[in-house]
Amino acid sequence: MTPTAEFFAARTGEPSARIGDSHIHSRFDPSREADRFLKSQITTTPGTLLVLGPALGYLLRAARAAYPACRLVAIAYTRAYSGRTVATADDSWYPDDTTSLPDFLRSVLSEDQIDGLAMIEWGPSASVFPAVSRTVNDCVAAVVRELSSSLATTGYFGRRWFTNAVANAVSIREVHDRVSMTGTVVIAASGPTLERAAPVLIAARDSIGLIALPSAVRPLLERGIVPDAVVATDPGVYAAVHLAPLRRTSGVPVIMPLTGIRGVWRTGSPAVLFSQMSFLESALHGAIEPALVVPPHGTVAGSAYHVAVAAGADRIVFTGLDMAAHDVKMHARPESFEGLLSLSENRLQTAEGIRLERVLSAVRGPSRSRVTPSMDVYTAWFREARLKAARLFPSPIDLGIPDCTPDDLTSGPPGSIQISSRRRLAPTRRRVTELLRAWQAELIEARDADPLPPVARELVRIIEMPLWLTARRSSRVGDTDAGRAAVTHACDAAARFVSDCIDRLESR
Repeated sequence: MTPTAEFFAARTGEPSARIGDSHIHSRFDPSREADRFLKSQITTTPGTLLVLGPALGYLLRAARAAYPACRLVAIAYTRAYSGRTVATADDSWYPDDTTSLPDFLRSVLSEDQIDGLAMIEWGPSASVFPAVSRTVNDCVAAVVRELSSSLATTGYFGRRWFTNAVANAVSIREVHDRVSMTGTVVIAASGPTLERAAPVLIAARDSIGLIALPSAVRPLLERGIVPDAVVATDPGVYAAVHLAPLRRTSGVPVIMPLTGIRGVWRTGSPAVLFSQMSFLESALHGAIEPALVVPPHGTVAGSAYHVAVAAGADRIVFTGLDMAAHDVKMHARPESFEGLLSLSENRLQTAEGIRLERVLSAVRGPSRSRVTPSMDVYTAWFREARLKAARLFPSPIDLGIPDCTPDDLTSGPPGSIQISSRRRLAPTRRRVTELLRAWQAELIEARDADPLPPVARELVRIIEMPLWLTARRSSRVGDTDAGRAAVTHACDAAARFVSDCIDRLESR
């Protein structure tokens, strides 16, 4: 129920309001009150400002005057002030909107806006609506962590995504046009409870389809459990270590994006492509088409879920998705990196001691569990997404996914995963090289453009994220010359990187 607000004229003649005994704005000078509050809270020029509980909008008006180029996003705590506000934001959300707050935030914020993001909450609104304030602040924090993680991932892996996409587009010689899944499909992650689930998976193996995440491949194969497919999204070298045991099996398909690991065919496993419609994937679709198109997600478990949904699975069950360490174990054993860990042992520090140090560095969770920052981010997504899935065996961490029992695995229709036969591709090297040359030319031409054309902007973001953020910061504080210099530098560096990719292709 929307509380009743009482409106009256402040001493300055401006509108003011109170709810019950609480004054939402000053009885004397609401504008001056908002100006002083803004100056006390915001010390640098933001690119985007989230204003929580803006009420009549005096804080929005003050922010608009102080930072005219800033994008204002308002998150209202009530509609009690509708039609009476003195200012509006560029984008606004209300508790009774049909769009959820997380979806709204993701629609108005992007990962590279996080660098210039600031947030301010109008105190009287938080006092009158404490429950709404807590919910909104928790939600904003979760989405900002998610976008910050995505930004860091792009900065770290951007160049790897680019080179992997190019290498895979020219090296994959055969594709599978279709992936279909029916019945119950189990997605095996590598949390400690995977060891407990292994006998259940063995007993139910003929009644389920089984997808393994890369880090679960070794624990499964060592127990004689061969998955029907592996879903892999990590572009780094660790993915190759996780997938190496597939060489001992008879061609388990790896379902992956173009930006994923290079050289998966060396394991003897066929590569089955899916696309999350990123810039690189979309641009290279003309050379090599994906079997599935799925929404993007920052975790391989989430991507595997979307793959299973897109392929038609009737029921999805996670196992080993603990999002926490149990005792000194972060993962089911044997781990892919146990050999490396044993090499780090000495007479003063055992492998178990190294594991203990890693676990103790994580923050304490429920039931004596330990949770890393990345686990915390992933947990928030699973809780919010409310996936239509179940989880075999409980974990101390609530993911918003109901638990199921071993008997539940075989209670429905038998599960299966089918991959279409292979189709030979026409040579793609020339087409990819032509695309790279076009990108190189766009980057060279864009170095003097303001603003950057869309293609050049995407390439710079992927290849030179640090320089891109430097340019945005300079422009935000009004240093136009420094901003332009950073953009030029970023375009030049990205063009050189693309040129190196062309040279490598032509030298093969």
